[in-house]
Amino acid sequence: MTFDEFAASELPALARYARTLTGDRQHAHDVLAEALVTAHLRWHKIGAMQHPAAYVRRIVTTTFLGEKRRWSTRHVVLTPTGELPEAASPDRAGNVDDRDELRSLLASLPRQVRAAIVMRYYLGLADRDIAAELGCAEVTVRSYISRGIATLQVAGSGGADASADARPGASSANRAAVERRAVR
Repeated sequence: MTFDEFAASELPALARYARTLTGDRQHAHDVLAEALVTAHLRWHKIGAMQHPAAYVRRIVTTTFLGEKRRWSTRHVVLTPTGELPEAASPDRAGNVDDRDELRSLLASLPRQVRAAIVMRYYLGLADRDIAAELGCAEVTVRSYISRGIATLQVAGSGGADASADARPGASSANRAAVERRAVR
């Protein structure tokens, strides 16, 4: 299989994965582009593998996880100019989509935890596969997922009375609700 054939067949799935992982379309494009350049440079080895898509997905994951370590990666926060708009913008607080809420909740998680949650509930990977991609032990993956779900439960309920139910395994109904939200 050539790199062009691979890209034509796997690019949509890799783009969705990168988008879910990063939580931002432009950031996903940047991560995916960098991963594809890396894969293209090594395609003579990757193309001969039995599962090149899994290897390239791992490149996407490590590219995402390694960004915070680079000096060149910066996030610019714009400050208000002090000018008021001509008309009030509509109040969209009541129209928050579940996906937007989940995206912001996922963005609040540490990168390793977020990656483990996305791989489990978006890709449906087993603990051993997630551990292989993240380069850690299976018990660490289970810990990441447990802590991530607990954090999502607390944050998703506003953090009020949910802290007692946020323990891993505390309430199967609460865990199931967060898992259903993560799968959407």
